[in-house]
Amino acid sequence: SSSIDEIWVREAHLGSEPKRLVKSSVDVGPESWSPDGRYIAYTQNFRSGDILIYDLEDDTTSMFLATGADEFQAAFSPDGNWLAYISNVSDQYEVYVRPFPGPGGVYIASQDGGASPVWSADGKTIYYQNLNDAIFSVNVTFDPDPVFDIPIGIYEGDDVRVGPVITRSPISEKKR
Repeated sequence: SSSIDEIWVREAHLGSEPKRLVKSSVDVGPESWSPDGRYIAYTQNFRSGDILIYDLEDDTTSMFLATGADEFQAAFSPDGNWLAYISNVSDQYEVYVRPFPGPGGVYIASQDGGASPVWSADGKTIYYQNLNDAIFSVNVTFDPDPVFDIPIGIYEGDDVRVGPVITRSPISEKKR
């Protein structure tokens, strides 16, 4: 089996040299770049994931979220103040939101399962895929903590994706 244990960056012009940002002993995958270009949220240990933050300005890595559950598919909000991600802490994958860089509370955005969160450009809506491949939108207001409306189904079809393709494991395979 192959492993992906490095994260590289390269400027988007001819002749630029790639630069390795992360070298790890476990699988890693970049997931979201902060709007100001300073931070990259990435996951290590796919499917039993922890979310880490690489700071390009300081050339440092810090742990953002590590629990006994799986956390991955991190997505920065357009203002860079929040990070959406998915976790199976409740025995099924749901979309959660936490303040960035923290500390602060954790807020659930989805209902009845969620994956692949994507923020709208104005940061007032999160789109996600439920576990039956339907796409939902949920409006959010910040007062100052996030308050989520009831999610609304907006599309249902075969092999629907709003973000990266994920492979879901049955709940029975969850680590105990």
